[in-house]
Amino acid sequence: MISCPAIPSRPRPAGAWSAILLHRNHFGPHWLPWLVVSVAMGAAVVVVFIGGIAAAIGAAAAVVGTVAFSLATVGTPHHGTVPLAVGRSVGDKPPDPALADLLRATHTPWSAATNGSQSAANLEIASGTSVMAIGGWSGDPVPTLDQFVDDVRAGRVSYYVEAGKGGAAQPHGRIIYAENHGTAHTREIADWVATHYPATTMGDSLVYRLG
Repeated sequence: MISCPAIPSRPRPAGAWSAILLHRNHFGPHWLPWLVVSVAMGAAVVVVFIGGIAAAIGAAAAVVGTVAFSLATVGTPHHGTVPLAVGRSVGDKPPDPALADLLRATHTPWSAATNGSQSAANLEIASGTSVMAIGGWSGDPVPTLDQFVDDVRAGRVSYYVEAGKGGAAQPHGRIIYAENHGTAHTREIADWVATHYPATTMGDSLVYRLG
């Protein structure tokens, strides 16, 4: 039997992934990724002469990006429902403090209703109250318009909040209807609310008092 020698895998530069991580996330000064690559390549060049020292330098260059991100993440305040490294968040920010106080003062089963679980969670965290997530996490068809109207008329929900629509309030009774309606009933519920109740801008949200 003839055995074939294993084909060695192509070696990667010691600090390549650290440099890529720093560059893609725009972290630190613009020269830092180049410094990481330069140190790693310099260590590779002298490895045959200084062996262990060069290996240690190369290893340090390989992890500098990860260590830098870890330190920055630990030292940065985080907020929102989807916190990420270095204090970034996805698609949400803390609601206006006055809005949180408004919801906190309610006594209905739901302090408010809003579109989507992420916006609802953001309001719940800020106010410590229960918020109805219209459409759920991924466009679920609950509640329907009829179910929502029943909850409003039964006094189960105090406010309706459209996050990110602050400053877009229309005069009472005037509403631009959406052309497309998906599986969720978020748009038709928003249209019904805007038709029947006036809006107030609070921070970057439109807030409707339901009753």
